[in-house]
Amino acid sequence: MIEIQKIGSGVLYLVPVDNVRTTSMAFVVPAGSAYEDDEKAGTAHFLEHVVFKGTKNYDEHTLKREIELVGGSLNAYTGRRFTVFYVKVPHSHFAITVNILRDLVFNPLIEEDKVEVERSVIMEELLSSREDHYMRIHDFFVESAIAKPLGRSIIGYEKTIESITAMDLRSFHSERYGSVRVAVVGKYTDEDLKIIENAVVQSSRKVEERSFQPVFSDSKCFVETRSDLKQIHNIYGWRSIGAED
Repeated sequence: MIEIQKIGSGVLYLVPVDNVRTTSMAFVVPAGSAYEDDEKAGTAHFLEHVVFKGTKNYDEHTLKREIELVGGSLNAYTGRRFTVFYVKVPHSHFAITVNILRDLVFNPLIEEDKVEVERSVIMEELLSSREDHYMRIHDFFVESAIAKPLGRSIIGYEKTIESITAMDLRSFHSERYGSVRVAVVGKYTDEDLKIIENAVVQSSRKVEERSFQPVFSDSKCFVETRSDLKQIHNIYGWRSIGAED
């Protein structure tokens, strides 16, 4: 049973789990790749990387160390509509977890030198993805089957990744990192919920979310011939029931 509460400009989703001593938590912001301009494709994913390089209250080493020293895990991913920061920790560290997630989302430093470090990391990630044949054909399929902005590559392209600046990241953060959805699964108390509410109310603001409707291109085929492969990789897609149907 999922309980839903309104907190400030955000929403809180609660799933209590009996007889556990851990808590999983996610901060979800409406800042996916679909909100980018074509010439800055990859900005949302780039920003997700850079926020881990330091915030107002935590340097890049302390961010993860605070979680990992107690046996927890901290990570993030970028989607087309949302960027998600998530953590799993022993329940006894609930408060510090909220503080870290809040700082990641609302108080990243986005420093020039850190941006350049992550640019190299992301370029390597892009090149590596091209050697993953399943990932490559999946990206080709999405880009050919679904119109922009939903069909555009989340990680971006060499040209756009090279062009993204610290100022671009700060601007995207200022525009999109305002309202937040918070999900909590596992053990929590009423006092824990007050900690979340205070954190979100103090830091969040209303951000308008767009309604992206995927435009599916029928009867379209993309073929890439590779002389270095002995296998064939195929993806077929067709219209089905939508997520909101």
